[in-house]
Amino acid sequence: MNCFGEVLTASWRKNEPLQIWDFETANLKTSIDWNFKENTENIKASTQLYCCKYSKDLGKLIFAGGSQVNSVKIFNWEGKGVATIDKLSHACVALDSSNDFSTKNHQLLAIGGGEGAIRMFRIKYNNPNF
Repeated sequence: MNCFGEVLTASWRKNEPLQIWDFETANLKTSIDWNFKENTENIKASTQLYCCKYSKDLGKLIFAGGSQVNSVKIFNWEGKGVATIDKLSHACVALDSSNDFSTKNHQLLAIGGGEGAIRMFRIKYNNPNF
């Protein structure tokens, strides 16, 4: 849950796998468009999600990943796509984020792969007031 009382869910399904729900009413607020930046050959093969998470900086970012296309995508708090980490060798089965305490403009992201590998990324905000 983020600071606005919204619950983020990921589903291992082809249609609308990433959704935001209102905790208080249990109503669906929005389905996030997973294929925000796909080329035509990948549009038919959608990632089926295993995991999702709000970033630990009041939920400014949303992270989600899974299998089929084996990718992780990053969205802003409104659900607009901002980045893709794709062509992973195996499915993303777990992910976690943390604030980078060396600077306020970074978020750390760990991706756990189906092959037992862990990948670490530092995500820098282009807009420090984001």
